[in-house]
Amino acid sequence: MNVNTIEKRQNEERMLRYQFAARVNYNRAEVQNDLVWLCCLISWLTIFSSSKEILFIAIPFWADMIALVLNWRMTVNVSSASKLRQYFDAYVLSINIDEYSKTELEELEELSFKVMKQYPEKSKEQMTNTGRDDPPGVRNWYEFSQPLSEQDAIYECQKQNCWWNKKITHKRLTYTGIGLLVFILMAIFFIMGTRTEIEILKILFSSGGLFAKSSERFVANGKYYMVSLKINGALDVLENSRTDESMKKLQEKIDMRRAMPVLERNYTHKRFAKVYSELYHSITSIKKW
Repeated sequence: MNVNTIEKRQNEERMLRYQFAARVNYNRAEVQNDLVWLCCLISWLTIFSSSKEILFIAIPFWADMIALVLNWRMTVNVSSASKLRQYFDAYVLSINIDEYSKTELEELEELSFKVMKQYPEKSKEQMTNTGRDDPPGVRNWYEFSQPLSEQDAIYECQKQNCWWNKKITHKRLTYTGIGLLVFILMAIFFIMGTRTEIEILKILFSSGGLFAKSSERFVANGKYYMVSLKINGALDVLENSRTDESMKKLQEKIDMRRAMPVLERNYTHKRFAKVYSELYHSITSIKKW
């Protein structure tokens, strides 16, 4: 799979459609995850209301129920997006492409066409634009700064995936850290404002939704981190010695990470897509003498 073939395949109409549909599904999942946090926060804040009306008593229950549904929809959208991205790489890089059945391909087609019909204008824009345009699109997903052999071209695409992931993940962790700090300060403020032990216990027991969501996120991010470590280790090994089998195993780990319900921020991608695209091109343009 040489550079010219990869560049041609990744910009075929079907592949652009899959990439656009994957992006939409990941973005939906991101919004749904944010709404889950909002529902948990609303449920928690109602305990500070002195109202005894049935509405305020029912709010925590319904907020938690909505959060459960949104969390389920989030996992469905992540699964759909990861399947589309997985096939994109399988086709463009010709890795494990024979493993797809006719039924699976039909499901991917259905997924992509549904999204295109929902966003006809946006899909045209995204499928026309590259990562350096405003807004960033899905054309020229992989970029090459110099000619490469077949194995080197595939490895370069895998390396690009991982390089981008590191950059975006770093931004996400920074924003998450700030958000967590704000939440801890809020919790301390509310607890310090209580007057009795009963009120403190009420706050703690009513924080079940937030604790459950926080625990679920902690576990998901822990698994994500462990898979990322394995990917980084595999990349280091492939730097000097590559085989078709080792690159297939690396791709399987990349696909596994994509399917995890750990989401990067769409805003971050929009904000830094051009900057990172130009930066990566610059650092990979250096020739070995």
